[in-house]
Amino acid sequence: DESFKKRDSLVITTYALDMALIANKEGQFKKSEYYINAACRYNIRGAYFLMKILTVKAEAMFMQKKYDAVIAISRKLLKSAVSTKDDKSIILIYLISIYSKRHQPDMAFKCANEAKKMVSVGNKPCLYESMSRVYREQRDFRHALEYQDSFVVYNDSLVRINNRQLMEKSHIKLEVFKIKTDMDSQLSG
Repeated sequence: DESFKKRDSLVITTYALDMALIANKEGQFKKSEYYINAACRYNIRGAYFLMKILTVKAEAMFMQKKYDAVIAISRKLLKSAVSTKDDKSIILIYLISIYSKRHQPDMAFKCANEAKKMVSVGNKPCLYESMSRVYREQRDFRHALEYQDSFVVYNDSLVRINNRQLMEKSHIKLEVFKIKTDMDSQLSG
């Protein structure tokens, strides 16, 4: 790719972060660390990308159960003026889970209240599932069930929306294919 030859820092940083996220999902944390370090090396764009890098690093640490590292990252990210609401809400959802596992429900609820203020629709199922877990551990099964129901409703809605978008894209591709086929047959006939 031409961007790598020119050492385009924005493209390289974005690519490295995407590859780190994929490595996280695959449980390849050494590879994730490699890409996170590459993103740091090529990041000349400043604090905004640094916060993105920290969010990806927090995900890797959370998945490896290195909770103290997640908490340390959260302190930087949550105070940052350039962190997005989405990144902050993801970190808060990690913290809810961490504090719940550490039997610190007050901290988990505090993080949940902050997350509710800024969580995007796409991350609401994660928040609701985390809240259900906290309430379940507190043996408050009524609230646990309410949040579990919300999780199911939001998750199903997001799946339906995604499926509808995929269907619409497929329909558009089919129409373009038909038009192209018609044009090809007219040109050759």
